Amino acid sequence: MAADRIGLRDEEPKNFWTTTRKTILSNDRRSLKSWIQLLIFYLAFYFVLIVISGFMFLIFNQMIDPRSPTLRNGQSSIGHTPGLSIRPRPSPFNIRSTLIQFKSTNQETYKHYVNDLQQFLDSYIDVKHGSDIAGIHSCIGRLSAPEGQYCPFDLNSEIKQTSVCFNASREFGYADGKPCILLKLNNIFDWTAEPYIHEDEFPIELKMHLQHTNNQAHKFREPLIFFTCEGENHADIESIGQIEYIPKPGVSPYYFPFQNPDGYRSPFVFIRFANPAAGMLINVECKAWARNIKHKKGTQIGRIHFELQVN
Repeated sequence: MAADRIGLRDEEPKNFWTTTRKTILSNDRRSLKSWIQLLIFYLAFYFVLIVISGFMFLIFNQMIDPRSPTLRNGQSSIGHTPGLSIRPRPSPFNIRSTLIQFKSTNQETYKHYVNDLQQFLDSYIDVKHGSDIAGIHSCIGRLSAPEGQYCPFDLNSEIKQTSVCFNASREFGYADGKPCILLKLNNIFDWTAEPYIHEDEFPIELKMHLQHTNNQAHKFREPLIFFTCEGENHADIESIGQIEYIPKPGVSPYYFPFQNPDGYRSPFVFIRFANPAAGMLINVECKAWARNIKHKKGTQIGRIHFELQVN
């Protein structure tokens, strides 16, 4: 019992500061001087670590071009064949969906689609044009711009003047049950289009499709990266109705290569579904056509799939 009492007397309460030993956190047996030395050591250690990391990041940043990727075309995971993308995009509440579904008599059902299209087109409004502006070249009649320049996509001359999609209500045909969907190539740095030049080069599928488009005047007059859209199976083909390509069934190759210059905007085409069957779920497949564009089923390489339902 006496020993126990002596042991209890020897124990000291676990205080932050122990007066008798002049230590902080007495269980660690560290004095105030020891804690200050430890704090200085770790401050110096982390300071040197931050300086070395910052220096390495600076060197790494100097080795990377902010405008062009290190790996290009076939070297990168993106590959050397561009895919296709559409606007409007699905609702943010269901981003995995590829379904465009709305009721033409109910504005709330297509409000998101109209807003998404308008937001995308707003980025084209302030684009400068004219060959006197640095980096911009007038490319009418050319296959591409000179190195270091690019051909601007003029929304007014290319789309607005000839487009029924730009109606007074600016609802892109959704209120009429004749929706317009924007179709464009995804950007791949330094990719140059190789369009079909002569009619005998055209694949049979492309040639047959062009015979039924609304743009007969543009069929073989100028080189194009052609776009085609159709139903995926027989039921879809019967339900899809007439498809119009505005202003023409493709984009000119002189807008490429894409080299990420200031002010560049991707060329696009509006696809107008003039009379889709009401209430039918239509599977749509769109493809891009050029000599160096390959199609791979089940991927978005050279193609895109989506569904359309107009109620």
